[in-house]
Amino acid sequence: MFITNFTGGFDIFAYGTELGLRVTDELDALALGLPQGPLILSGDLDADQDVDLADFTIFQLCYGGSNNPPPLTCPPGVNADLDSDGDVDLADFLLFQQYYTGSL
Repeated sequence: MFITNFTGGFDIFAYGTELGLRVTDELDALALGLPQGPLILSGDLDADQDVDLADFTIFQLCYGGSNNPPPLTCPPGVNADLDSDGDVDLADFLLFQQYYTGSL
């Protein structure tokens, strides 16, 4: 549920019992702050808030196949390893397809 944090924003809130905790766990509730700043979309390799053909071009430069590190053509600082298994392969491409939104 959302609750006010009395600063003009909202937090996500859950009672301990809703999290599967017991009364003896000594945690009555949990409030999680919402992320600040721009939302980072998985697959948004150029950080422009969409997943489009520009991101696909970067993905191609980083594609190295299974069990291979990204090639030297991958731009510095880009993480196209969308499944975090140490390579950029078909499994990452399948995730990329799911995140694809087109230009916004």
